[in-house]
Amino acid sequence: MLAKKFVTPYTADKTSILVTCLPLHKSRKRWRGFNQSETIAKIFAIQNSLPYSETLVRLRATKVQKDLDRSARLANMENCFGLLANTFVRGKIIILIDDVTTTGTSFREASKILKQKGAKEVWCVAIAQD
Repeated sequence: MLAKKFVTPYTADKTSILVTCLPLHKSRKRWRGFNQSETIAKIFAIQNSLPYSETLVRLRATKVQKDLDRSARLANMENCFGLLANTFVRGKIIILIDDVTTTGTSFREASKILKQKGAKEVWCVAIAQD
């Protein structure tokens, strides 16, 4: 469990911050039964009194990144995320949480969508690096 509170210069205006996670494809979530990144993000949001919202959707099933080389990772993740309907990120600081990162390709692709939809900043947080 996260022990320390998240400290940021934006703490005074928590309404501009939104915590979210990298989504699993619906087939992988159904197979696994949960999204560990979602669980971590929700706990982080609660412990820091920040709002949590699902913002992204994985548009297609992708291969597991850790088994691919760099060029295959880039191709695997290209255009695989979209913004959920009725999701408002314009002007928000998004804290995007994932459980493990290797090259950051998933973060880059998800951040690209969030920025295209008007997010002010996207902060990427991973619990571990492989």
